[in-house]
Amino acid sequence: MKLLVLLSLIAVCHCQKSTTANLLQTAIRNHLTGQLYLPGTPRACQKNCNDQNKFCGTPQMRLFCNQTNFLGIIIKSKCPRACKVCKPCNGISARTCLPDKNCRDSHKLCSTFLAPKLCKDEKVGYLVSQKCKKSCGICMSCEGLTPVPDCSRDCKDGHKSCPDWAHDFDYCKNESIHHEWMMINCKLSCRTCKPCGGIPPPKPTFKPIAPTFPSTTTFRPTLRRCDRGRTVGVSVRDQCLNTHNYYRCLHGLQPLRYDFILESSAQAYANKLATFQSSGPSRLGIDRARDVGENIAEKASNTFTVNDAITGWYATGLGFDYHSGSLSKETGTFTQVIWKETSSVGCALRRLGSETFVVAHYRRAGNEELTFFSNIQEPTRDVCEAMCGSSACQGHDGSRSKCDCERSGSREDVPVCEGRCVVSCPRPRNYHEDEWEESCEGVRECRCVTSSSRFGDRIGATCI
Repeated sequence: MKLLVLLSLIAVCHCQKSTTANLLQTAIRNHLTGQLYLPGTPRACQKNCNDQNKFCGTPQMRLFCNQTNFLGIIIKSKCPRACKVCKPCNGISARTCLPDKNCRDSHKLCSTFLAPKLCKDEKVGYLVSQKCKKSCGICMSCEGLTPVPDCSRDCKDGHKSCPDWAHDFDYCKNESIHHEWMMINCKLSCRTCKPCGGIPPPKPTFKPIAPTFPSTTTFRPTLRRCDRGRTVGVSVRDQCLNTHNYYRCLHGLQPLRYDFILESSAQAYANKLATFQSSGPSRLGIDRARDVGENIAEKASNTFTVNDAITGWYATGLGFDYHSGSLSKETGTFTQVIWKETSSVGCALRRLGSETFVVAHYRRAGNEELTFFSNIQEPTRDVCEAMCGSSACQGHDGSRSKCDCERSGSREDVPVCEGRCVVSCPRPRNYHEDEWEESCEGVRECRCVTSSSRFGDRIGATCI
């Protein structure tokens, strides 16, 4: 049988003298350099991984696959699939549609006997698959198939703002939290199809301010313009994005996008804080990237939320002097929340017993001294403020809000804001109890309470 294999190989070589000469040259070169496989073929999935001789699939021929001499190298070059030099991408499954005359069986027993039993047979599988191409699934006939059109009639956008979301906000990208929704509802703008009639994908005609997705999306990307919305009971991601964008909207700033990579680094550091592996700000270049900013909140409460943390960060800047103010440790959390050049955010929450830790990571990082004044923007005219000593409150309902200072007994004036509001009440130096609240957010009224009153036993920042 070995003699038969050698004779068949010699016969093939005589029929293809030029090919054989090239193979011999390759074999000699590979032998001298110690390479036993053809260049570019080891283990890679290849569409052209096919044997060139009908005897390649026989057990006797495969004995030569492990030979390291010239003959073994030539066998590998003629039988790369049988010798497992390369890996076919589709095996013997149907590949491409071919005309019926090129995809057919050459034996009458292919469909009834040969194909069902012998297509994958180790000894004769290769020979049977060459005789029964159609039945063994080596090819697929085009007969009866409907041609796939080059264009699609349903290649269109389901929302008028799709071009803006696709071009200005990059919501079509895989890393976007809105990618799945965009692939379904904004096919044309995301260029996932070709419209019939040669209509090019639309381009935005203006730069959008705050895109709002329809209610069918599974994740709200932004709120309506300065609409606080619902934050109690929603996810950490919702609270993180909605609360940040609400406070930024009060300053006329662009909304942030949610970033899962930032969420991951924030969660990793929140876990470190909760397990006392670290304390204070995280390390640049280790716990977070060098272009990432950070805010941290810690409270001895198991009801503390991401919304509460962001409100507290923002409240540290109430009464901030936008004309002569400067970068400081006391208001650094506030200026990071409203930093103009920041474009994305990710938040994490970790509870351990009665302790709660909240971490937010921002890109681009804020609080750069050289660009401080160009990135800090005053609130809009719809916001009123009352600064009363060390305390302050802010109202957000325009003409319906009232902000003032009221006398509280013999103590100093305290801020009172009506309507949707936020208040900051720093703890007095001579107050050492734990129940003092330094900030809160309300829908009807915000004030600082210094003693028990109609607000109950709550001391400090009080919101209703």
